[in-house]
Amino acid sequence: MLFAFPRSGHREATYARADGSVSWPEEFDYTVERWLQRGASRYGLGWRLELPFKAGRYRVVPLDDGDFNPNLANDYWEGLCRLLDGTGRDVGWCVVETTAPAHTP
Repeated sequence: MLFAFPRSGHREATYARADGSVSWPEEFDYTVERWLQRGASRYGLGWRLELPFKAGRYRVVPLDDGDFNPNLANDYWEGLCRLLDGTGRDVGWCVVETTAPAHTP
């Protein structure tokens, strides 16, 4: 499980192994691959992950750009994504929630 809050710089990870053991690695990196523009806001959709604790590179690919949720307090995108390894092989699924970290002029 990864959390990243670009505005504050807060990031954290929880890694649960198949044997039930859990660790909280401090190092991981991500890059937004593309953006969804909605009005004056843009939402990161699709990410590249560098996970040193898992010795790998991964891609998170949304299944549907339409999973946008308008909300009176804070609009957000939340949806099911495929997880691909560094060779492009499908290795899992995840759910991603993202708010708009950037406003366009």
